[in-house]
Amino acid sequence: MTWAHRCAERIDGSPGRALASAHPALHISAGTGHRERVAPGTRGPITLREESLMLPDHLQDDCASCAGLCCIALAFDRGPSFAADKEAGERCHHLNRDDRCAIHASRARRGYRGCIGFTCYGAGQRVSQECLGGDGLAGEGAALRLGIEVFRDARTLHEWLVLLHQAAALPLSPLQRGDNEALLAALTAPGPLEAVWLRGVVTAATRARITAHLQGLRDLIASRITPADPIPAQRAASGRL
Repeated sequence: MTWAHRCAERIDGSPGRALASAHPALHISAGTGHRERVAPGTRGPITLREESLMLPDHLQDDCASCAGLCCIALAFDRGPSFAADKEAGERCHHLNRDDRCAIHASRARRGYRGCIGFTCYGAGQRVSQECLGGDGLAGEGAALRLGIEVFRDARTLHEWLVLLHQAAALPLSPLQRGDNEALLAALTAPGPLEAVWLRGVVTAATRARITAHLQGLRDLIASRITPADPIPAQRAASGRL
């Protein structure tokens, strides 16, 4: 199965698996759509070799500009990568009042190496700055659930953008490049990120358009696949928002 077909399968929410590289410097590991738990040692649904991470700034993590959204919105299970259990919507007990990690410099030693391997591809800082005005996920009940939903949608949006930016690096035909650019434009907010705009864009219809586009690239991708070691199983994302 080609990279494009498997990427499309990942977007459709099929069970995750490690994917071979379709581009010399690209690895993508499958995920399961909107998720609730962080898997041990993951970098999120999409995994890129660091030397190939040629992405716009807004698709790269800037934890200093984020209000600890992943430390609140995501759940994780106690094990080798996390020293405690945490449910989605519950603040990590290492998150201080300023929404900063109190053990950031010693996470691995303190049993939280899973946090080091995780990436939201910049969704956290965008939601923090553009949707929440620099504040964190506050309140409880419906207000908290709404904030988590916005973060979830932004994370999905950024995962799609990463796929499309990586596809743009391939030798696409004029028609394929036009389709790719049209999708990138459709996924680019006209101004600051807003919950209403996200809700209208992160839809099943958009998912279907991206799926069709990636499936349309499968012959091109197949001709450029280079052998690559599969991503270790512990890096395959299986957690959920």
